[in-house]
Amino acid sequence: MSPTGTAVAAFQVSKTYSGRSGPIEAVKNVTLGLTQGTITALLGPNGAGKTTLVKMMCGLLLPDSGRIELMGTNVATQRQKAIRNVGVVLEGTRNFYHYLTVTDNLRYFGLLCGLPSRELGTRIDHLLQLLDLGHKRREYGFSLSRGMQQKMALAIALLKDPALLLLDEPTLGLDIESSETLVAVLRQMAAQGRTILLTTHNMALAEELSERVIFLHDGRTVMDGALDELLRHGLKEAYLRVIGQARDDAARLGAQG
Repeated sequence: MSPTGTAVAAFQVSKTYSGRSGPIEAVKNVTLGLTQGTITALLGPNGAGKTTLVKMMCGLLLPDSGRIELMGTNVATQRQKAIRNVGVVLEGTRNFYHYLTVTDNLRYFGLLCGLPSRELGTRIDHLLQLLDLGHKRREYGFSLSRGMQQKMALAIALLKDPALLLLDEPTLGLDIESSETLVAVLRQMAAQGRTILLTTHNMALAEELSERVIFLHDGRTVMDGALDELLRHGLKEAYLRVIGQARDDAARLGAQG
């Protein structure tokens, strides 16, 4: 059982894929815990393991070893219960139908989530206003810009008013104004007690939003700490030093082998 007040707990989680040239260790022995009602940024370069870790958190992938708990429930053994109160947006994943309008997409997924019809219309109107999508409500998914599609994906993730949000590159494709809208929405949600984990390449977004930053490199946690503490030591500079050290260590191990 996860400690009281812990929304997400990962215990020595690892995941390896089969590649053409051999096994690829995407996530290596990662342990972390996310406190309820906080915003945490998960940073790292391409291939660091961020998306794989998020997919394991929501049960789309199973870890090869270790375990992940959401609100104290093991994702691998009780997935439906674990993700009941979780909203997810994955980078590059289409979680809507291109030939339905924005409103019809929200209505379809709302009914799929089991939301009562009498409440769904009010919920949809609220989300359209919250994410500044009201003027797009009758447009089809295929006609939306990438940024608008991203906002619709977030609206779908928010339909069931989740306590935990897992967001993979949430500002991808958004213009400056839309990114500012998203930042304001996420702050409001955290203030209401929701837990948010966002993966991003955007260091400025992490600094603006998060209370805690976790850096992944080559599938491992190389830095994990409170944002204000890391900023005092130079967040970007510290990360670059850690990455450089990790590469040096890997090179030394390769030479010894």
